[in-house]
Amino acid sequence: MRLSAFFFLLASLLVFLLDFVFPFKAIAIAPVEQWGATSPDYLSEWDLFYIQNNTLLPGKGVYVYTVETPLFSDYAGKLRTITLPQGETVRVLDDGSIDFPNGTILSKTFYYPRFIAHHKSVNIKESGTGHIVVGREPADKQIVVSLDLTKYVLIETRLLVKRHHQWEPLVYQWPIHSDQAESQRHFQRDARLMMAGALHPMQMVDRGESESFHYSVPDKFQCAECHGGFHKENQIEPLGLYAYQLDTDVLIDSLAEVPEESIAVNQWEHWQRLGLLEELPGKHSRWLINSPGALLKDQSGVEREVVQQKARQYLQANCAHCHNRNGTAQNSGLFLELTENNPYVLGVCRRPTAASSGTFGHDFNIQPGRAEASILYLRMVSRNPQNMMPELGRDLIDQPGSELIRQWIEVMENMDCNQN
Repeated sequence: MRLSAFFFLLASLLVFLLDFVFPFKAIAIAPVEQWGATSPDYLSEWDLFYIQNNTLLPGKGVYVYTVETPLFSDYAGKLRTITLPQGETVRVLDDGSIDFPNGTILSKTFYYPRFIAHHKSVNIKESGTGHIVVGREPADKQIVVSLDLTKYVLIETRLLVKRHHQWEPLVYQWPIHSDQAESQRHFQRDARLMMAGALHPMQMVDRGESESFHYSVPDKFQCAECHGGFHKENQIEPLGLYAYQLDTDVLIDSLAEVPEESIAVNQWEHWQRLGLLEELPGKHSRWLINSPGALLKDQSGVEREVVQQKARQYLQANCAHCHNRNGTAQNSGLFLELTENNPYVLGVCRRPTAASSGTFGHDFNIQPGRAEASILYLRMVSRNPQNMMPELGRDLIDQPGSELIRQWIEVMENMDCNQN
């Protein structure tokens, strides 16, 4: 055995023993006011998480949650948490938005399953050294309450901290290494505050095939491009946290009477039991979408309406932070918010404001009944940085999301856009 390998194994054994003998304990979260206008250099100083037995766990007073329609981030899994100041609760406003008290901390930890090839049939592309090989996280409504670091690799943890009625974005990056050996889990003990972004070359293995991509960690200023998209003053706010997004049934292990089983509960009701919410939101504030029914084909059944509702929610979560009247894409005239009810503004028979390669030789953002001729859909299934949408936050194609938009366009009533 080489001397360097001996010392590496010795160090790994020492970390392993310390984890059991002196585990990180869950303690009450430090109040936001403790840091004043500054932020700690390491994520652990917030006391949001602790590591015990090689498992990342939320700290005391830190609650996990999920959303109905998540933002696509190259198939990364997300551990979401909310922390409120002691004695404070959130309030749902009449328009479906949520009012968070000062001192609130929202966190989102991005992760992938570690990939370990068990047989030679897996096609790992020869893409050079330094690539991190990961699996694909399945999408379901099971709330992730902890992460086993022997099974998952952490990429980054993003925070939104509310101080003096304003949200501040912070990005903490976990140390990652291309060597996927099990011993590498000991490197992920803490995440460090980063002002600059990062680009990680990765390979995703799914169903025996692999695909190369670059995972992009945003810098602090890029956060404002999306989170400030709904305000003229670029005032930062949480994305996706509306009443309808949290009004979903989730699977909770701790509420089940039978071990290793889960029970489905409404998330708003769960928040109320946890003391995060005083009053359940009424139906009027759950953001019933404005979907012009005239877009849909005149046929029996409600399946087409379900497709439209899910498609509109997807566009709200993934596109509307830019495509709104105050967003960075306001000059496009293509506005994709749930509250929009004008088919032309939603892109139906609307020509793009600028001709470029991003039109793929077609004339309209949405050609009803023909997804293959609709620019909106074609930009979603492109990986060319010059014409793909969204521009930020993804390198891979969102296959389920783009298929949903294709179905939505296909169930629209056919029309000749040149006659309109």
